[in-house]
Amino acid sequence: MELLLKDALLMSHDRMWLADTARASGLTPETDPVLTAEKLAEAMLDPENLYSRMLVLNDNDIRFFEYIIRNGTVHPAAANYRSADRLRHLDLAAIINARRDLAVPGDLAAVYQSFDLNAFSSLRRKVSWLFDCVSLIPNFYGFLAIHDLCDMYRRKKGMDDDNAAIVMRLLPSVIHHPDCLCIRQGNEVITIGLNDAGNEEKLRQLHESIPLGMPSYSEIKDILDHRYPSRNPAYAKLNRYLIRQLNQSEYYAEALMEAIFRYIGYGNTFADIMEMFAAEQIEISPDQRQALKNLLADAWDTTRMLMCNGHRPCDVMPGNRQIFLNEED
Repeated sequence: MELLLKDALLMSHDRMWLADTARASGLTPETDPVLTAEKLAEAMLDPENLYSRMLVLNDNDIRFFEYIIRNGTVHPAAANYRSADRLRHLDLAAIINARRDLAVPGDLAAVYQSFDLNAFSSLRRKVSWLFDCVSLIPNFYGFLAIHDLCDMYRRKKGMDDDNAAIVMRLLPSVIHHPDCLCIRQGNEVITIGLNDAGNEEKLRQLHESIPLGMPSYSEIKDILDHRYPSRNPAYAKLNRYLIRQLNQSEYYAEALMEAIFRYIGYGNTFADIMEMFAAEQIEISPDQRQALKNLLADAWDTTRMLMCNGHRPCDVMPGNRQIFLNEED
């Protein structure tokens, strides 16, 4: 029997998620979760709605999405885990069995295939790249002037001829997307909630003395592909240590690397990361703790982060590893 989106929603989410998502979509949830799922599916299958949600998919995501449609069910290979996660998160595909095979709901596939796919593909490549650029703002800057965002956007070949007017026309498709963590305020794009505790003012004061640091296209792509800077030698060493010395699987080590990158970028300390390891029930001996301390301090030193306005600490505040270690050696 063909998988429908309403069934996929019921398989993937609990009653509370369905009700909360319905309210966020302007719908009234029903007492029966099946009826709520039917309402949500109808809204999600609206061609304009689906078109808008799918514009943030990159080329790898869309290739994998179409591959699933052609094959009916697919078990993601390691190379497709990132795309599989994104498709599931956007409710464009669902796990359908204990083997964790994926399928695209048939009614959703039919709406997608009704699009003018040439026009969709052309716009999607631009919007998804701009979405990726905006997604780095919370990690690297907190807020970014639109002219600097345009500079980042144009670093990708094929987008380098686009002018600021094109970027401005695309920006609403990005900042109005449910997954976007930023909003536009005047001539800036700013992280949602940054000013909740006065952090915006503190960050602006900190940035006054540090010029903006902008990564190259290859560095941006590496971070987007892996969710951490995998080509950074410090991160590569740390990844190998997690696998070889702490006996983590390659897949789980990648997840830990992503979490570590996020922790460091947001200014967390060595002690914070050790707490995260403990919560994940990863056993670490005293010798391993010392080795990790050194590896993580090297990663901290070479991570672009909020407090450095997109620079690495080793570039703007050399010798301050103790900020990260936050304890006696």
